[in-house]
Amino acid sequence: MFPVSILNGIHKYMRTLFLSVVPVLIFTLFLSCAHQMSPTGGPDDRTGPAVMSTAPATGSVNVNLRSRCTITFSEWISKTSAPKSVSILPPLDGGAKIGVTGRRLEIAPNKAFADSTTYHIVVTATLQDLHGNPMISSYTLIFSTGPSLDSGKVTGCVIDPSKRLFQPTVALFRDTAEGKDTLLFHDPDYLTQADSSAFFTIDNIRRGTYRVIAFVDQNSDHRLNPGAEAAYAPVRRTVSVTQQPDTLMLFPVESDTVSPRLESARPVSANIVMGTLSCPLDTMRGLSEAAWALERYDSKGNVPAVTARCWLGGRTACALFLSDTLSLIPYRIICSFLKRNGTLTISIHDTVRFNGVTLRDTVPAALSSYSPHGAVPLMPEICLNFTEPVTITAPLFLSDSLHDTVRLNVNAMYSDTVLLTPQRRLHAGSHYRLLFMKTFGKDMAGNPIKARDSTDTVATPLFSAIAADSLAVSFAGCVPCLGTDKKRKWQFLPFSGGKPALCADSNGCFRFDSLPSGKGAVGYFTDANNNGRPDKGSLVPWIAPEPSRIFPDTIEARARWEIEGVTFNKPCEQCRAHQAAAVSAPVKKTDIKKQSR
Repeated sequence: MFPVSILNGIHKYMRTLFLSVVPVLIFTLFLSCAHQMSPTGGPDDRTGPAVMSTAPATGSVNVNLRSRCTITFSEWISKTSAPKSVSILPPLDGGAKIGVTGRRLEIAPNKAFADSTTYHIVVTATLQDLHGNPMISSYTLIFSTGPSLDSGKVTGCVIDPSKRLFQPTVALFRDTAEGKDTLLFHDPDYLTQADSSAFFTIDNIRRGTYRVIAFVDQNSDHRLNPGAEAAYAPVRRTVSVTQQPDTLMLFPVESDTVSPRLESARPVSANIVMGTLSCPLDTMRGLSEAAWALERYDSKGNVPAVTARCWLGGRTACALFLSDTLSLIPYRIICSFLKRNGTLTISIHDTVRFNGVTLRDTVPAALSSYSPHGAVPLMPEICLNFTEPVTITAPLFLSDSLHDTVRLNVNAMYSDTVLLTPQRRLHAGSHYRLLFMKTFGKDMAGNPIKARDSTDTVATPLFSAIAADSLAVSFAGCVPCLGTDKKRKWQFLPFSGGKPALCADSNGCFRFDSLPSGKGAVGYFTDANNNGRPDKGSLVPWIAPEPSRIFPDTIEARARWEIEGVTFNKPCEQCRAHQAAAVSAPVKKTDIKKQSR
């Protein structure tokens, strides 16, 4: 047996060890449990959090003004994603604290809720779980601090031909007496996030007149950042919110409010000066036509006056033709225009310095390239690229081997890219030549185009019209529910990337003749300005967008076939455009060789 003293020493040592080690183990275990972290092991979590319950329950009335709101999810949620995912509308006086504890999202107002007010607490799909999985769709908790909920409703969808699946943010702004367009860039009165089909519904809205926009909220600040985020709006400037609303369709619009600035100026020759802007000066978006002038830096002598001007590059550069030649001194170019912003009109002046020259431009422009090459459609768009801006001064023609000529449409404005389109269809399978002589055009200094040889010939591009065996005889169908619209145009967009084929509308029906074979999509748009393309609207100043839609179906234009009776499944339910549509197309094969001439 061990002596008693030794046993007592062992007992004290074990007791001291226990009292020092066990608390450390307990504290370590507590710390590990107190931090959110991704659990290890098991299958990968690919499912986002879902709402399980709320307090107060959605649709509650007479909620206490000092209440806290709690939303409980199916799993633990990320603390970092929560603040940017929550909006409280209308905004609270004093704001609110947003916290996360495990599966619970807690909203605690810094001050009391307002009395007799319907509140919307919106949680967007940017909220994530601990594995980074977002919610499948947004969620809105609605309650009232009064005896009833507001009864207005808005429903609709966002239509963007360039996207298939995206979830834009939809915002409503109460239209004020001033009716300023800039209110669209502030905090909204109501907010929601559309689903994956870009469909949205906002219930329990206070009745009244609103502005409605949608945008891709890239930075999750619940505001539209003008010019940086894609925006959408309905064709009506304001919308009346009632209990039984019409379905809204929102189409692409421009939101950039930045005015053009004069970036640079340079003399092209002794009597031509080029001024370049930071962005196009678009007179359709609240900007007046620009006025241009020159000044001498030394304030001595005469200053050449601007006798004519010519816009280039989509109205980003302007060539100024002067009444006299420049001197070898510094000049200042002045660009002035008016900008309309709601009821206000702002005068904008911008200047840039440049050094004058005395040499005249005697170097002729040259043809650098042309397109297309190889087989072309029966209504091709021919592009001639020059080394500097030129204008065409003579009629241009395509001629085939039988000396059949087709006149070409050409824009008489100066440009370094000249587009030519035939006035009628080419003959399938025929070969054509474009004869371009040096006297058929001139540059801004009046020099003729540079010839390639002593015959004064600039170029003789050759084109081959697509063969009859590669054409669909016709491609036609109807959407009777659309009704009649004289401004509606149909388009076939080939997946190969070629130019869309256009045709006029006939009581909701379309017909494309001699269409190049291949797969593509069919769509239509309201061509209000008759320029042959769907144009975006504008938020500031307000310009209605041109409604446009592209059906999601893949359509094949088959060579040597007549395709008639194309129909789409529920074609007028535009807010379900992303659902697959069935296409039925009775077809018959036709020998189009007999029709090629």
